[in-house]
Amino acid sequence: MIVLIGANGSMGRRYQASLRYLGQKYVGFDLGEDAQAIRVAKVSDGVILASPTDTHYDYYIALHDAEIPILCEKPLSCDLWKVKHMLFYSGP
Repeated sequence: MIVLIGANGSMGRRYQASLRYLGQKYVGFDLGEDAQAIRVAKVSDGVILASPTDTHYDYYIALHDAEIPILCEKPLSCDLWKVKHMLFYSGP
């Protein structure tokens, strides 16, 4: 099962359509459902971050230790330090 964070945004709706087309099971979360989304994502097969750019870093850091694939919409962040941290982050 794939977790789609930011499911109700324009990109999230596109990912929903793609996942349905592929017959892939998914659960979608919108902004404001962060704690539940992270809890479910940590036991999923993978995560798609289709949330606003300024949320990508926090979701990525929260999910990194689950060792699951994360597809993050571009840009990763508007902050170069956060992008570098995401690329080279090795956990707490």
